[in-house]
Amino acid sequence: MEIEDRISAIGSGGARILVISFDTLDQVRDYRSRLNLGFPIAADVERTAYRAYGLIGASFLKTWHPKTLWRYVQLLRAGRNLQIPKKGSDLSQLGADFVVDTDGIIVYAHYSERPDDRPDVTEIVHAVVTQNR
Repeated sequence: MEIEDRISAIGSGGARILVISFDTLDQVRDYRSRLNLGFPIAADVERTAYRAYGLIGASFLKTWHPKTLWRYVQLLRAGRNLQIPKKGSDLSQLGADFVVDTDGIIVYAHYSERPDDRPDVTEIVHAVVTQNR
């Protein structure tokens, strides 16, 4: 299940979504427009937030891990168009998913171990709903 499918559940928990990308502002605008996303995406080209949260790059073997390649095959078979990385893109940069409470405390964190490593959206929704009780 994709995050877009669960936005109403996240919003009903009082949460807001913010995506932070290391791509340029123009690339972020294009991505947001192309996917018709209704939440903001910030451009952090200098990766200040990435460093602050300890997000590192994956090794070559983790970046091109068979599970990662298999995920791309699954997406293609499902009809998704994969984008060719822009010149200068860093395919090894790992991301994370956080739920931060109103006091700024991280109440849920999933640090990716590979580019395809994403948490189940149900975990994120549960963290949002739980922290708002």
